[in-house]
Amino acid sequence: MSLTENELKGLFSSATNEWSTPQEFFDQLNEEYRFTLDPCCTRETAKCDHFFTKEDDGLSRSWKGHTVFMNPPYGREIKDWIKKAYRESCKPNTTVVCLIPARTDTRYWHKYCMKASEIRLIKGRLKFGGKGPAPFPSAVVVFASLAQTTPDNIKRSIRTANRHRSLPGAISTKSGLRIKPILSAIDQRQ
Repeated sequence: MSLTENELKGLFSSATNEWSTPQEFFDQLNEEYRFTLDPCCTRETAKCDHFFTKEDDGLSRSWKGHTVFMNPPYGREIKDWIKKAYRESCKPNTTVVCLIPARTDTRYWHKYCMKASEIRLIKGRLKFGGKGPAPFPSAVVVFASLAQTTPDNIKRSIRTANRHRSLPGAISTKSGLRIKPILSAIDQRQ
């Protein structure tokens, strides 16, 4: 099943920005992170028990202390969501995992995504909401607060990611754990 012309236009414009995360893809990430908040969803697309809809205005709410799964609206406001994700991740015990288009040519990507603790590029194209493959590449960008980035959490993430063949390994030094952006790939081709 392929996307209609209007759906394709929506992916490249702000005509529509609500694309449901593929459940199997979310389940893999949830196994690794154990999400507690979905800050930008509808009641129908919410992936967590605790969530914010457009009416709740997730941009104005605190995400402190949560492990957040964020598949933001892909329109012009995506930059606001990425900025919010980065800022919230600076709060103690807050991790934000973002499923976003891999738009490496944008200002928000360079200003915020390049500060992420991890970036995973997805091989192949995701199928949002049971539709055909998206006409753009996707990435998982992880903003983790230092308090969340403990050796045990990293080991758990590496074990889970290795089962899914999506993360190459961690970098540590004699002086302790060094957090650097990790770039890896998740294969979505089937």
